[in-house]
Amino acid sequence: MSSKSDTPRRWRVRISKMICRGSPSLQVGVDTIPERRIREVMQRHGPAFATTIFREAELVAQEAPQGGVCPECNFAVKEALLKALGTGLISGLSLVDLEVIGAGDRVVLHGTLRALAERLRVRVRACRMWHRGGHHVSLVWLDRDGQREGDESCGI
Repeated sequence: MSSKSDTPRRWRVRISKMICRGSPSLQVGVDTIPERRIREVMQRHGPAFATTIFREAELVAQEAPQGGVCPECNFAVKEALLKALGTGLISGLSLVDLEVIGAGDRVVLHGTLRALAERLRVRVRACRMWHRGGHHVSLVWLDRDGQREGDESCGI
């Protein structure tokens, strides 16, 4: 019988086996951020800072009176996708070039980031987000070599 303390290790082992054995074309990115972290930074630095991270539609969705989108969740998806690409936020890439639509139903790439994904021949296979212990966690899977049909959208 397993305990709660070994659950993360079991998942790491399962993901590793899946990547190594079953899906050599799979790239994975993970990001975690404390609750309210992005909101606090946006309040401290103002609207100009928010526009360096989020597109206008994302900012509008975050301010919706009912069911507003969590900025920390959107940020975690953006960071996880950059990690899955293997680039991080290098010169020439912008977080604004990655748009999380609605409550995370779709991810749309724009500009330089879209061109990079096309050049690398990758598409978003799946995204997952969850809240655990005061943190927002995002996991993004990319398929290489265009093996998955469709656009770069994913359900969260």
